[in-house]
Amino acid sequence: MKIIGVIIGILLLAGTVNADVNISTSIYSDGDVNFWANIDTESDANIWIDGISWEDQYGNVTVNKCETSIGTSFSVWDIVNHLEDTAQCALGIKEHCSEWNFRIFNALASVFVTRPEYNDVNNNFDVRLAFLEQTMKVSNAENYCQGKIDVMIERDLEWVKCGNTTFYNTNGKGISVIGG
Repeated sequence: MKIIGVIIGILLLAGTVNADVNISTSIYSDGDVNFWANIDTESDANIWIDGISWEDQYGNVTVNKCETSIGTSFSVWDIVNHLEDTAQCALGIKEHCSEWNFRIFNALASVFVTRPEYNDVNNNFDVRLAFLEQTMKVSNAENYCQGKIDVMIERDLEWVKCGNTTFYNTNGKGISVIGG
């Protein structure tokens, strides 16, 4: 019995296997889980976490092998995959999103305006602008038209319309063409 225990102990301490290996580990925790695994293979390493393929979830992270050390590299392709996955998660297209997708999204959202925020602001702006234009047309059509001509010249626009009349920006002056 001691001999079997010693053999099992030696096999456990050796830790190397030279054949196809399937390893399954189940971990449950109410808190954070830190899990380290060193996989050294000349072949493929297929990793699944919570029933999701590592490559499907995070993209193909290539491993550079050197004679003395093993290190990982993160390519531009990997970054693009992460950003595309994050966008699909944010839009609700991708079903299984990782914590990294949410962290990437939150980091980008702290700098950039998200599409829903952009649309809300734009829609609100468009409605307010339409109210103001309609009010100006009704209350003082002549001033409203002159304001459009002034903005055309100031912003170097090609033309603006007031009713049936088109005003063209010609050398900094609004030239009108009726019905144009």
